[in-house]
This record gives sequence, structure tokens and C-alpha cells, in this order.
Amino acid sequence: MRENQFREESYMEVTEVRARAEWSRFCSEKKLDEKKAEFIVDNKSCLAEEGCHIRGTQSGAVIEAKTSRGLLYGVFRLMEHCRLSGNQFGEVDDIIAPYSDLRMLWSWGRIDGNYRHAPFSGLRSMINVEAMRDPEGTPEMMRFLRHAASMGVNALAITHELHHLEIEQYDQHGFRPYYEEIRSFSQYLKQWGIDLYLYTAAAPEREWRMLTGKGDCAFDPEVRAFTVDFIDEISSELPEVKGLVVAGGLGGYAGGHLYDCSCEYCRGKAMAERVQEQVTLFSSALAAHGKKLVYTVTTDYPFTMDREVEVVLDQVGAIPENTVLSFKDCFHDFEELRYPEHPVFSHLLEQGEVLGNRNLAVEYQLFPEMRGKGSILSNIAEKWGDIFRMSEKCGIRNVIGIIETHPADEHPSMADWYCFGRFAMEPEASPCTLLQNWGSLNFPAETVETLCEVLLKSNRAAGDILYAAGVQCGIHGMIIPFPRFTCDIMNDTWCGIPKKPHGYIGNSDRLGDVYSETRRKELLSDPRLYLFDYMVKVDGELKRMLLTEKEEGIRLYEEIYEAWKKAGSLFSGEHEGYKRLLSMMERNKNDARRFAVYLEVFLDWQMGVCSVQQIEKLRREHVGTGAICSIHTCDALLDAFLTRLARLVEDPSVQQINDGILPLYTREQAESL
Repeated sequence: MRENQFREESYMEVTEVRARAEWSRFCSEKKLDEKKAEFIVDNKSCLAEEGCHIRGTQSGAVIEAKTSRGLLYGVFRLMEHCRLSGNQFGEVDDIIAPYSDLRMLWSWGRIDGNYRHAPFSGLRSMINVEAMRDPEGTPEMMRFLRHAASMGVNALAITHELHHLEIEQYDQHGFRPYYEEIRSFSQYLKQWGIDLYLYTAAAPEREWRMLTGKGDCAFDPEVRAFTVDFIDEISSELPEVKGLVVAGGLGGYAGGHLYDCSCEYCRGKAMAERVQEQVTLFSSALAAHGKKLVYTVTTDYPFTMDREVEVVLDQVGAIPENTVLSFKDCFHDFEELRYPEHPVFSHLLEQGEVLGNRNLAVEYQLFPEMRGKGSILSNIAEKWGDIFRMSEKCGIRNVIGIIETHPADEHPSMADWYCFGRFAMEPEASPCTLLQNWGSLNFPAETVETLCEVLLKSNRAAGDILYAAGVQCGIHGMIIPFPRFTCDIMNDTWCGIPKKPHGYIGNSDRLGDVYSETRRKELLSDPRLYLFDYMVKVDGELKRMLLTEKEEGIRLYEEIYEAWKKAGSLFSGEHEGYKRLLSMMERNKNDARRFAVYLEVFLDWQMGVCSVQQIEKLRREHVGTGAICSIHTCDALLDAFLTRLARLVEDPSVQQINDGILPLYTREQAESL
């Protein structure tokens, strides 16, 4: 209780001032009388700690809150009600009682301006050093913070280095050059009721490991000293920072080696003991400064997910008070379109006991990388609704939204942001209702029903196109001849089965014991996950099944396009959101056809019936037709794929390596998404 009181006192005055200032700004913009709204903050109220009660009529409104954070969220919800009522006061009786305790946004864009994924450097986050120095003078930062307030966000994590495959070192001291900017930014964020966290990894930085020859074993006195030392430094230099988000030592992108360590200090200890010691080391070092730990167990590899399950189940009920353990929402890398939910859920649900799960968190991805970098329409509201309700049944009270890009307000990706924020408050909310609300805030009322239908259909359409019976077709939600292998067209990213001609595709016993026995049986009976579960040899019957799935995706995207095109008559003038969405849908329906072409010729190659004549026929039919496609299926990539495949058909001994035939995206192409 003392910590909560201290925390709220430090935020109370500036957050309430910001809430009132944002209301004044809104009223000036919408020509409303700001004095018709009364704000009451009563710390003795029976309302939820960060909740509020909004009561309104045509003549005005009253917001009662227990804390200034609750008032801020109430002000932004009242703004929404006014907008939905035609920019005027209306009848409302709304109680906000946030279900999730921690509602964090975690920025994966590096604050120094370098973006982790070439060639999409033009799409990096708005949270960089320049914006942190002058948030009020950076329109994009202010738009982001207003979105955060409307979503009820109470924490933000910023990043210096993220991924062990894409960086030179895990540098726990990488924030050093930016201490001044981080200090002022964390102070500024108090106005928005936001606690600032820094991201790092449990594995010590590379330079130290090379110098000492040590790993990340938390039993090792030198590793312990290193960890305590850098946490002491950060806590001393940045006292306003709330805590750390730490990639744990389970392997994968976290970069740790606990499962492989055989040093004198941990030899003979169970894996769960090693992880427990690492969690305790970080949590206790942070607790000494009154700070918190978010420890993510994600390995990013499906074949190591048993580690994630083992650690979470072992830690439940024993997680330190100042610590949250987090994991991704689905089987792998935010691929929610076809992959099932994370296996931890099935085990927690079967255990039945939820009281000890309050210190768990689920991570969701608010940028659409795994659904085609924003160029493929695929709303995720329904799937997320299922997972949020599953989390509620498990007693999980924390959510983390991963961000990189921040699209325009009416961009369909922002519907995900809206739904995430509302689900974090109300897990039982209806996905359709939330999408209708988002549509009403950004599009004419006459178009909202069609828009909602389009968004809901898009998830099924993208799943049919981007997967083949549960196997991911390509990399990161993009069915493209990526600059690696022709066989990557059905590589499922992490499927270890070589895709040589006349070979097998799919996965053999991929589920293993990672899901509970009951859930495993359910997944095995789902035809949409056939190749997710089984490794089979390509034949005519499998080809027909997979192409039927693609035909359904094509049909859905064509329906979506025609429905939205028809809705154009309901717009009285130019509307950027309508035009952007129509252009995306036109590309998607053409993409879908080319995706099917990719798959068909790939399957023929697998069966040994593909000929150079067939390839050249496809080239004449699809390349140079003027069809508007995304960069994933553009003429240059399709032509390069067909060229590569023709070489393989003519000479099967051609090495499957990146020989430069397939072009990388240019910066201009990336920025045109």
C-alpha cells in the first residue's frame, strides 16, 4: 500500500493537470464548452485504483476518479463518447475498472535511430532520442502519447539493443550516452501516468563475456557482481525509471545459455533452478532500489517452447512480488493468423488454480510485421479477443503491446491498437463492437458496418493466403521468394525439413508435449493445422487441398475489395483512410492470385512435374500485366522467383544459396508501404 501511495503522489498533480489540459484542447478543437464537464478526484472513492465513473447527458458530464490516472483515462474516454455523439455531449454512464494491472507498450525501435530490420529502416518507431528531448515539439510523439492515454497505457519500455542475431553485443551500458534524455523523458511521462522501463538482456554484454570468458550463470559470483553493478548504476543515474524489461536466459533471441551452461557453479542444478536464480538475481537487485522486473521467457524458437512452458509452470506461485514473467500470445513470433495460442495457456487452464498467476503477462504485437509489414490487410481483433478471455480465465493480469511503427489514425493497423487497449481494460469486450467503435471514430457512420465486416473477413483471408494448412508460406507473414532459397516459399520459418524436389513438407510431431494432452488432441483434429502437425509427401491430393485453401483466400479478398469499393459512394469527399484501404485491398486481391501461383508451381516442382515451359507460361501470364501488387509479389520478385526455379528445373544441382538473383527491397519501396 505504501508503494502505491508513493507512486500516486508522484504522479497526481502533473497527471491531473495534463488531463485537464487535454480536455481543454479537445473542447477548443470541437467547439465544446469545457466548463460543462466536472472532474472529481477522490482517493477515498470505492472506484478501482486507476478507474473512473463517467456520467453524462446532453447538457454536460461528470468524471469521478480515485486517482489522477483514472481521471486521465476518463477524460480520453469522454472525448471518445463525444466524438461518437457527433462532437457533442450525450447520454453516457460508463464505469472504467481496468482488468490488467500492467498495461505496457514496449518499443522495439532503437532509441538511437537504428532500426533492427533492414530494409525497413524508414518505418522505425517515433520513440527516439530526438523526440525524447522535445516531446511537446514532436507531433508524432504527442499523437502517440494521446493514443497511449486513450488505451489506458501505464508503462512504456524503450530499447537500445534487441536481437542477438542482429546486433554486435548485448550492452547493458548502452543507455549511458542517453542518460540525460532518458531522465527528462521519464519525468515528462509522469504527465501521462506512464512509468518508464528500459529493455536489456540477462546475458551480460559481449565485451565483458569475451574479457572474462564467463556466460550468464547467475550462480557465478562474477556474473552476479556484474548484474548488481549495472543495475546499481542505472538506478542511481535514472532514479525515475520504474524498472527493467529483461530477455531471459532460455536461449533464442534472449541470447542466454542457461540450458547449455556447465560451469562449476551450476553443474548438477536443474534448468528450473538456474532460471529461478537468474530471476531472483535481477528482481532482488532491482527491489533494493524500489524498482520492478519484467522477465520475458520467450525463446523465439518453436522447438524450444518446452523451456518456456517449463519455466512458467515452475515459477507460478513463486514469482517475486516486484516481478512479472511474460510470454508471447501465440505459438511462435506473433503468427496469430493460423498458429494456435501459446501452450502455457492450456496447462494453466487445466491446473484450475489462478491465484498465483497475477504476476504473469502476455505479449501482443501491435505492428503487423508477421502479417506482411502492414501491406496485407489482416485484422486480429477476434483472435485477440479469444486470447484475452483465455488470459482472464487463467488469472493473468498484465499485458504488453510490442510496437515499432505508428500508422495514421485511420490506418487499419490502428484498429489493433484500439482493440488492444480496450481488451486490456475489458477482456470480455466484443471484438465486433470494438471494431465498430474504431470505425465510427475514423470513418463516416454510413460506412462502419461494411468496414467492420471487411476487417473481420480479412483475418480469415490472410490466414488462407499466408499459410498452407497451418504451415507458414515464407518469412514473417510474407509469401515471397526471399533472398535465400527458392524452397523458403514454404519454409514455415523454423521448419527444419529440407524442401528439396520430391521431398516432404510440413512438420513431424511438432506439438510434442508442449501443449496439454487435451489441447493437443483438439489441435490435431483441426484441418487448418494439418501440415503444422504432420510431415507428408507432396502429391496431387495435397496439392488440391492447399490450392482450395488459396482459392478461398482469393475469393474473400475479392469480396472485401468489391464491398469496400462499393462503399465509396457513401463518402461525400476525399477521405485518405478510404483511399488507403481501397489501395491495400486492390493489391491484396492481386497478391492473393500470385501467392497461389507461387504455391502451385512450388508444389509441382516438389512432385517432379514442373517444366521450364510451364514456368515460362506463368511468366507471360503474370509478369508485365500491369497488375497493382504489393512489393511482396511485384513483377521483379515474381520474375526472379521464376528465373531461379527454371534454373533448378534445368539443373537440380544448382546450389540453393543467396546468389544475388533475388533483389532486396530498396528504401523507397519500404517507405511506400
